[in-house]
Amino acid sequence: MCCSRALLIHNRCVDNRPPRAAVDPGAALWIAPRLSGQFGAVTRTVPAGFAAYARIFHPADPGAAVHRRWSEVAAANGRIMHPLAQYARISTPAPGRTEPAPLAGIQAPATGDLEPACLRSVCEILARHTPAPAQCWFAVWEGWGDLDGSGHVASFGLGGLPPQVRRAPAAWQLDLRAPKFALPHRVYYLFTGPVGDAVEIGTWVNRDWFLPRSPNIFWPGGRSWCIASEIDFDSTIVGGTTDLIADVLHCDDLEAWPVAPDDSLAWDGDTINQP
Repeated sequence: MCCSRALLIHNRCVDNRPPRAAVDPGAALWIAPRLSGQFGAVTRTVPAGFAAYARIFHPADPGAAVHRRWSEVAAANGRIMHPLAQYARISTPAPGRTEPAPLAGIQAPATGDLEPACLRSVCEILARHTPAPAQCWFAVWEGWGDLDGSGHVASFGLGGLPPQVRRAPAAWQLDLRAPKFALPHRVYYLFTGPVGDAVEIGTWVNRDWFLPRSPNIFWPGGRSWCIASEIDFDSTIVGGTTDLIADVLHCDDLEAWPVAPDDSLAWDGDTINQP
């Protein structure tokens, strides 16, 4: 866990609580039969069958005061920004480009985790397209090592712990007695609550500091949309109605592009920007 991510947690409201554990994994069993395509395909990350899809690019330099859009990084390197861009390609100078890139050395986008401000903006959009008070479901990968609040001391390496460490109650952490379900190569805990609970997932390092982590998959009871942040991808995919996807694409707080069900998000899916 990097120190830069820990810097995002100041002034968290202690009245907020994480979503509760689901009773059983049944609400998630619709996902696996609707996953399709080769590794990296949009519909291997979110289920097939939605009217439209969008790719939300995780901001570059996530630990900095000012995040960078992929389009900025691409322009600085003489690269082309497009829906299937891969950060490893747009963050290196284009062939034949000799001048130093002005954004060289910035931190790569986070993988498997949508930045909190972006997640809040997404949730505001989703809430407008979800009947209230709709029950939503949140899947969190079992492999995150800090979900129960243990192991967090290392995350403060350079900055040190707060002067007074007031241990957070166990009830503030995610209930890891939640049921689990499996998708190809992944196992997830399942939680439930209103759509806004997506921003309450994470780890309470102590009573004053909260370390957020976006759900890896979440959807409403009516399955009118689904959003997923695959562990190895530095972008998040949304499937839903055409109106919902239009709102995502036009949100100024997000860098998002439309994608098709069979589009590849794998490392070699960017065929425009050559190594």
